[in-house]
Amino acid sequence: GKADKNAAAAPPSPFPPEVPLPANVRLNAGRLLRAAADAVLSVVEALRSGAPLHTAVLPLPCGDSDGGGGGDALDDTASYVTSAFSFGSDLQSDQWFRHVPVDMAWLNRFLMLVLTVLARMRRFHGALAVGEEWTRLSEGAFNEKVLPVLMAAAAETGGGQARLQAAMEAVMRDKNQALDNLDKVRMLVRKRLGDPSVLARSSFVSNVRKRRGARAGAKPSASATTTPCTGLSRAGSAAAEDSGAESDGGATAPGERAASSVVLSATASAVFTVGTATTFRTKASQPDHMRVPGEYEKVIDFLKKRSEKGAMILAMHELGDVHAHFGNWKAATTAWGDALDTLMGPYQVLKSWRKVLDTQTREVTLRSLGVHGILLAGPVLLGKLSRYSFHSQLGLRLESARMAAALIRCLFCASVQHPQRDAGFAGYVPASLWDGGDVFSDPYRCPMPDVLSGFETHAQVLVDAGLALEALPLLSAWECVAWRSARRVHETVRARTLRVAALVQLGFLSAASEQLLDLLAGRRLPDAVLDSDLVVRDA
Repeated sequence: GKADKNAAAAPPSPFPPEVPLPANVRLNAGRLLRAAADAVLSVVEALRSGAPLHTAVLPLPCGDSDGGGGGDALDDTASYVTSAFSFGSDLQSDQWFRHVPVDMAWLNRFLMLVLTVLARMRRFHGALAVGEEWTRLSEGAFNEKVLPVLMAAAAETGGGQARLQAAMEAVMRDKNQALDNLDKVRMLVRKRLGDPSVLARSSFVSNVRKRRGARAGAKPSASATTTPCTGLSRAGSAAAEDSGAESDGGATAPGERAASSVVLSATASAVFTVGTATTFRTKASQPDHMRVPGEYEKVIDFLKKRSEKGAMILAMHELGDVHAHFGNWKAATTAWGDALDTLMGPYQVLKSWRKVLDTQTREVTLRSLGVHGILLAGPVLLGKLSRYSFHSQLGLRLESARMAAALIRCLFCASVQHPQRDAGFAGYVPASLWDGGDVFSDPYRCPMPDVLSGFETHAQVLVDAGLALEALPLLSAWECVAWRSARRVHETVRARTLRVAALVQLGFLSAASEQLLDLLAGRRLPDAVLDSDLVVRDA
C-alpha cells in the first residue's frame, strides 16, 4: 500500500513513452522527414492566420525593431524584398510575412533540402504535396527555386505538369528583365568558366602572376607553359602557332613555339578583352575572353538604366573577376574600383575614405551599407585590389587595409555584447557576424572564399605596418568566419597565429599566451573530420 501511494504521487515523466521496436529494424526516414515538414508548415499556417506564437525560443527581430541596428537593409528575412541587394524588386509588397517574426529565407532553404531528400528517396508524391503547400503559404515568393524541383517530381508521377509549367512561365514573364539578363550571364559564366567565384581557383591567378613577373627574355618555367584556360579557341591557338612558325621561317624549336604561344595567348586575352567585341559578327565565333565581358557590360548598362544599384554593383564585381580570370588585370582593377566607388559614393573613394567615414557615425554607416555591403566593400573588393592590383604599391595596400578595418569595425556597433574599444578584441571572437541570419547564403552577394582571403590580406598588411590595434577587430571577424561559418581548420589556425603576433606587438602577453596554448593543445578548432570538405553536407 505504501509503495502504491509513492508511485501515485510521483510526477509524470516529461519524456514521451518508449515504444518497443523489433530487433534490427530501421525507422522510415521518409515518413519522419515528411512529418517534420508538415509540422513546420503547420506553424507557418498558424502564423499566416494571425495566431500568437508561443515558443521558448525568441523569434527573430523584425526590420523595424531596435535590436536590428541596420533596418530593413540588414534584416535577412527581408533581404529579397527590401534590401539594396535585392534580387526580386518586382515582388508584391503586401506579403503577410514581412511584418511577422519568421525567417522565410531559412524556411525556404530547409524545405528545399526536404524536397531534395524526398526526391532522392523517390517519394515524388510527398515532395509535390510539401512543395505545393509551401508555394501557397509563401505566396509565390520562392517559385523560381521551388517550381523546377516540383516540375521534375511531377514528371516522375505523370500528373500536374501543365499547371506547374504555366506557373513557371508566369514567373519568368513577371520577372524583372534586367535581373533576368544578369542571371543569364551568370549561367553563361558557370557554363564556360565554372562555378563562382572565378578567382577561387587561385592556381590560374598565381600562374598569371608568375608570367607577369617573369623577366624579359627569361626561359618560361613548366608552370608558365601550362595554361588551364587562356580564353583563346583552338583555332586561335593553331593560328598563333602557324604565324609563329611562318615568321621564323619554319625553324622554330618546339619549346620556343610553346613559349611563344603562351605569350601570344596571354597578350591576346589582355589586348582584345575591351572594346573589340564588335569585330566578330556572331556570338558563337567569339572566344570566351571577349564574349563574357561584353555580355556583362551590356547587363551593367541595362541595370543602370533600370536603377538597380545593388545588382549593378554585383555585376561590376563579377566583371572584374572575369577580367582577372583571363589575365586582363587593368580592366579588372577598373571594374573593382567602379564597384567600390558606386557602393561607397564618391569617385576614387580609396583616396578620400576618411572624409566619408569620419563625417558619420558607425551606426549610420552600418545602416546605409548593410552587412553585405560592408563585407563586399571591405574584405572582397578592397581585398582583391590589394592582392592583385596594388601588390607593388605599398601605400595603396596600407590605405586599403585601414579602410577595410574601419568598415569591419562598424559591424560590432549594432550590439552592446561586442567590445566598444579596439583593445577589447584581444581575445574576443563573436558567435556570428550578424545574429538571426545567414550572411553567406548567396555566393554572389557575399562569396566566402573572397571574404577569407581579404581578411588575411588586410590583417597581414596592418600587422606588418605596426598597426596591430586597428587589426584586432578585423582579426576577430576573420576568426569568426573561419571558425564558426566556414569551419576550416587551416584558416582558423592562420587567423589565431596572426592574432598572437598582433598581441605580442601590443604587449598583451597574457592574452597571446592563452591563444598560443589553445593552438598547441588544439582547443576551439573545427573538427578535422566532420567539418572537412570530404563530407557531403548539402545536395
